Amino acid sequence: MRENSRVATLKTILIGSILIPIQAYWVFYLESIRGGAYPTCVSLFYNVVFAIFILILFNFLLNRLSPKFILREGELLIIYAMLCMVTALAGHDMVQVLGPALSHGFWFATPENEWTELFHSYIPTWLSVSDKGILEEYYKGESTLYTVEHLRGWLKPVLWWSAFLFVILLIMNCINVLIRKQWTERERLSYPITQLPLAMMRNAGASHFLRQKLMWIGFSIAAGISILNGLNALYPQIPALRTKTYDLRPFFTEKPWNAIGWTPISLYPFVIGLSFFIPLDLSFSSWFFYLFWKAERIFGAMLGLRGLPRFPYVNEQSFGAYIGIFILGLWVSRNHLKAVFRQVFTRQKADDSAETTRYRLAVAGVFLGMVFLIGFC
Repeated sequence: MRENSRVATLKTILIGSILIPIQAYWVFYLESIRGGAYPTCVSLFYNVVFAIFILILFNFLLNRLSPKFILREGELLIIYAMLCMVTALAGHDMVQVLGPALSHGFWFATPENEWTELFHSYIPTWLSVSDKGILEEYYKGESTLYTVEHLRGWLKPVLWWSAFLFVILLIMNCINVLIRKQWTERERLSYPITQLPLAMMRNAGASHFLRQKLMWIGFSIAAGISILNGLNALYPQIPALRTKTYDLRPFFTEKPWNAIGWTPISLYPFVIGLSFFIPLDLSFSSWFFYLFWKAERIFGAMLGLRGLPRFPYVNEQSFGAYIGIFILGLWVSRNHLKAVFRQVFTRQKADDSAETTRYRLAVAGVFLGMVFLIGFC
């Protein structure tokens, strides 16, 4: 713990703070403005990996000029964690949808859709922006946020929703404290999406990983495919390697096989790479249950069940699977969780010296956070 605390240096926080707005703008630009290459819709944030790669290149240069200024492995890890957090918050399914959600129901309310009568009275004023004068500038543009009137209209809901997001992150961090030992030390989970950045940052970027010819061959193949396809999009006369979205549906035209629906086949190099770190049973289930869903559609068409609403009830099956995984996870972790709660509610001690927060404080954080979220909702 003492060693970990030393890596949170002023240099680390300063570099991370400089990169945070750059990463946030990059994510917003790609996802909201350009509408493509969504970095937060895949589990490994490639924008963060790229930023760490650039820092490692600077490390190589500093190592030759002034080794005492290089970023150590722990410092790179802190910066990586900071950038991952801001990327997740700025992502397609977080803050990017929050802004329009604060005002959409008021700006698009008309006498015809009767939204004012239907639900405006149920939306708290401190969680939304309802002033049409402020919203007109927001939706039509040609104005700026930085006026007294605009800031006054947006400040209160933004602060409240920021508190909401902060509490959610706090609860997740506290849950991580409670289950880290079980998952990391007892079950020894591999955490596939962490393997690449960890290998890059090992020994401050001077690891054997970045010196392997095979790594650079694989990198060149994957990058070459993307570069070639990008050039094809700009200059159609350049050939392309189509690696995604081959639809198998046109090959199944007869009943009941045409019930298979849209069935894309794609070849993503990053998925192939991540699959090497995933246990075989998990990688098997990923494609098996996809084919099982397609089989359900065909079988339902054979029995005349396709006309039933929502058949074959994929969302309901998925929700049941999540509940099953949650229950199974609790059962596997039962001994560890018993030791944790014995320490929290009795005088028996469990070893939490390796955690960032004591178990009692983590449980209190989860409880108080849930109370806040329930009151908020």
